[in-house]
Amino acid sequence: MPEIVFIVCGGGAMRIIEGSGDRFHINPICLNIEGEFLKTRRELIDMPQLGVDYAMEHVSEINNYVAGARIVVVFSLMGGSAGTGMLPVVLESAKAQGCKTVSIIGIPMQFESERRNRALSTMSEVLEFSDRVFIMDIDTISRLNGMIKFHNLLELEARTIAFMFNNLVDKMDGPFFSTFPAKVYTFSYITEIDPVEAVNRSIDASMFETDPAWGKMIVMVGSDCGSAEADIMFETIVSISGITPDIVKRSDRDDAKVLVFLPVDREEFTSSKASRT
Repeated sequence: MPEIVFIVCGGGAMRIIEGSGDRFHINPICLNIEGEFLKTRRELIDMPQLGVDYAMEHVSEINNYVAGARIVVVFSLMGGSAGTGMLPVVLESAKAQGCKTVSIIGIPMQFESERRNRALSTMSEVLEFSDRVFIMDIDTISRLNGMIKFHNLLELEARTIAFMFNNLVDKMDGPFFSTFPAKVYTFSYITEIDPVEAVNRSIDASMFETDPAWGKMIVMVGSDCGSAEADIMFETIVSISGITPDIVKRSDRDDAKVLVFLPVDREEFTSSKASRT
């Protein structure tokens, strides 16, 4: 059994995975509601209870997936039926098996108000059964990228999540939970020839609204990033936000890519204020 298991819940998250090609370094286990199950429960369609029921009926399979794993990473785009209902069940099953749990979740766009509110209402359960949570707001991704077309938005999401996921997994072989001491994080991913400028831009380009001064920022840079550049990044962040960041080197050598993780206040994460951008 692998030490790290990657489970994808719901159709929205599965579309992201399918659109990523082979970018994910760990093969995902995909859970989605099947047609026959939908036929027998039409009265529950588009309700999280549908996902809960499906996951509970397949809980023995889920237990088999997570048995023996050290860390279970669960990815879902919240707000629909399948992912919203399945995610807490999968997380609870993993915790019952003694696994550490990491949730990567997406929140629907503002115009999908019903789905967005549904996603936000599930956050307390996500927190209860997750050791760490990494959150992105699809509305924020769209806003940061202007008039991006929908299929390009999906491609951007897939590329961003894959890069972030792979770097998280790389760190799971080491002191992952002490590297990320806060409970909830958002992130930004910037490609820029000048990595110092990338760090500067990333503070205002996070995937979820948060105050950069809240907690410690983690900056992941390419392995070829020199000490002089790292020092300038450090000083730039301190001057902008007043906080002292941790600068961590990735395994890849691409200095043009900067991945920044910013902690999110747990109360902000679970409150209705999170629905405003």
